Amino acid sequence: MTPHFFAPLLRGEATPDGIGGSGGFCFRENQTPRSPHLSMRAHDPLHRGSAWCLVIALLISCDAFAQQDPLRGPARVDEVGKAAPMVNAENNDKKRVRSYAMQPPTIPHKTDNYQVDRFANKCMSCHARTRVGETQATPISITHYTDRDGNFLADVSPRRYFCEQCHVVQMQTEPLVKNRFQDVDSIIKKQQKKK
Repeated sequence: MTPHFFAPLLRGEATPDGIGGSGGFCFRENQTPRSPHLSMRAHDPLHRGSAWCLVIALLISCDAFAQQDPLRGPARVDEVGKAAPMVNAENNDKKRVRSYAMQPPTIPHKTDNYQVDRFANKCMSCHARTRVGETQATPISITHYTDRDGNFLADVSPRRYFCEQCHVVQMQTEPLVKNRFQDVDSIIKKQQKKK
């Protein structure tokens, strides 16, 4: 008797009559590679997929195709890059022009070692509504005293308590990533010139 090799059914195929009634179809030892049963391997998506995965992995690993991340500098991904020199924050207490309506103002002074956590908020020692007369600091906006439903509160809303979620200090340095941001006023001026 000729040995049979059982393989699982592919979608849409039927079991040959009476052979291999275990839910698969069987191959006989004398079938040629051109047999439709054996040539299915050439069209098997697992064989083709694994070959493509190998090709893609080789391309990605090549240094010729590797891209530089502007924030990492010349260091490769698997290397630790040299840290950029520390830059001091502006500390001149001058208010900056805002780039768009409702932009949170920037912080015009250093905030190194400021404690802002659930126990204390150093910013409020100057910017709280009760302290601005003494410190001459800018009081925080009335929007910081409203909850999400628009109700006014006696103290700062918990959702506005962590100042540096929105307000940031400014550094005198070149940007690490170039951008083409234009403020609203410059866009309006350009449109008026075109007319």
